[in-house]
Amino acid sequence: MLLFKTEAPDLPLPPEPVTTRWGTWINAAIYYCEHFEIIFNIVNKLDSEDALSIKNAKKYLATPHIKNDLVYIKSNFSSLTTSITKLQTEGVSLADSIEIIDNVSVAMKRLTEATGKNICTKMENVLKKNVGLAMLKKIQNILN
Repeated sequence: MLLFKTEAPDLPLPPEPVTTRWGTWINAAIYYCEHFEIIFNIVNKLDSEDALSIKNAKKYLATPHIKNDLVYIKSNFSSLTTSITKLQTEGVSLADSIEIIDNVSVAMKRLTEATGKNICTKMENVLKKNVGLAMLKKIQNILN
């Protein structure tokens, strides 16, 4: 903690993702994307022998594709955190909620490479299986 504050006094501490909350994972990836070099330099100043977590962090930060993966996540999924927050807001209308979901679905369909297509397929399958969402869409169509 002291090393972090010494090396990057103006940088907030890294976010702590919550296992069951996807938005927190995406926000963490965005943070590491935006501050990769600083975090990389701080971690490399730590002694790998002090803890297995330090050793693992150094190994993963040195992975050749890690920076590209973080940029990919930031570029393609940062809007998901905004959408999740909007959906969790109290008082959002049914029409607005469905529009948010539809907009995310459209954005996912724009992903062209294999990973993006897999994510899009997964999302489509989850939405198709969600009978509650299908019912809400029918109700919304009746209201319109």
